[in-house]
Amino acid sequence: MCKKILLLLIIPINILFSGNSFAEENQSLNDIIKAALYGLNGPGVARLPIDPPAPDPPDFIVRKTWLETPWGTETYKFGLKESFNTKAQSENIGDGTCVSGEKEDIIGHFYLSKGYKEDDHSGDNAWRRLDSTTTKCSNLGPGETHTETKNTIIGEWITEPGIYDIVYCIDHPQDDHNNGGDHAEKHESNNCSTEAVFEVTADDYVNVPSIDFVVIGLQLRGTIPYYAGDQAHFGGWIKNQGTAGSPSNIRSSYSVQCPGTSRIYLADDGTEASHLDSGASAWEENIGAVTLPNVAGTCTAYFCADYQGAVVETDETNNCASFAFVLQPRPKPKLVITKFQDQVGCCTTNIGSSTKPDIWVRNDGLVAPATNVTVLYQISSPIATGGAWWNIGYGIITPGELSSGKTDEDYMEGGGWAIPKNNVWKNQWHTIRACLRTDGSYPKGDPNQGDVCATYQRYSKK
Repeated sequence: MCKKILLLLIIPINILFSGNSFAEENQSLNDIIKAALYGLNGPGVARLPIDPPAPDPPDFIVRKTWLETPWGTETYKFGLKESFNTKAQSENIGDGTCVSGEKEDIIGHFYLSKGYKEDDHSGDNAWRRLDSTTTKCSNLGPGETHTETKNTIIGEWITEPGIYDIVYCIDHPQDDHNNGGDHAEKHESNNCSTEAVFEVTADDYVNVPSIDFVVIGLQLRGTIPYYAGDQAHFGGWIKNQGTAGSPSNIRSSYSVQCPGTSRIYLADDGTEASHLDSGASAWEENIGAVTLPNVAGTCTAYFCADYQGAVVETDETNNCASFAFVLQPRPKPKLVITKFQDQVGCCTTNIGSSTKPDIWVRNDGLVAPATNVTVLYQISSPIATGGAWWNIGYGIITPGELSSGKTDEDYMEGGGWAIPKNNVWKNQWHTIRACLRTDGSYPKGDPNQGDVCATYQRYSKK
């Protein structure tokens, strides 16, 4: 340390007697002093300690400001008694987020002016602050956007018709400037949006919330051609073309009218309110097949939204859609009994015990039967019935169980028929018969009258 002090004392004497100018002498002196102070040896330029680089700043801008009705429809014309939601989307186009040590909140304001351009920011006729927002710094990192929403009741700010505008300014804690907020930014003069211009009329209301259900895209789903008595599925879209969402769930009906019939209800569907917001469409279809009328000709299908009137709509006359379709004459099915036996095996059934008919029926036709197929079960015994056929029960096969090419197994309803405990039924063979009609009508129990029948025998030994 003593050597450095001595050098500083000697240097001015040397410089006084040198031929350098004062400026050169002063600069040399500075360099030598720096070298001496920081302990640098040898030739070169002395270097001062360097602070860490400043963090990259953010740059907040407002991409868009727009107006919506409280139920979500963007519009720029209102009545004096309405309200609107003002929405602003901000973006950070800078390279960093809020600087460490600054506030975590970014203050923004919505401002109202009269006319097409924003008013002065202070003094007479200055813009008026409608509302304030608080956006977290964490929501506006580099490249990120964030949207703020505030509701404004028009009558609290505007009392006469005219043209007005709204702007939004982010990081704008004071109302009388556009520069300098709570946060250091790359640019401080671009924090306000362009004007969202709107009109207020002399009417109380221009935008009235409405609900309006319509049906679009109604269709009959299946394979063409359609035959009379077919099983069918309908489908269509229910759209709410109103400005407000449905306040409750609804049910919608399917119906059909064919030549010579009234309008026949087929089925209905339920739609939840959450699927019927303003502008939304919900697909509906009857999951279980419905049976079309067994009538050939041109028919009309109808689908009516909210047929029970659960929701009050602005237009109650446009809830239904319809279309015409043709039902071809139905071909007769070709039903074949492929197997008929007793469920409990062969071949003895004593009196008091049950015979349990078990039948297999196949459809070799092009289409399923138009209606349920009834299977009539009978028994005949030489002594007990005198050879006559007694009806002992029936079974039902639905059309869905007998589509083209399909085989269905069927049992007698009730589980069987017990042979009476009577000696007249002993020691003889009994014949059990099953009969059906291919057109689905009730069988007569006689193969000579159009029935398709099959038989098996049981013996009552005791």
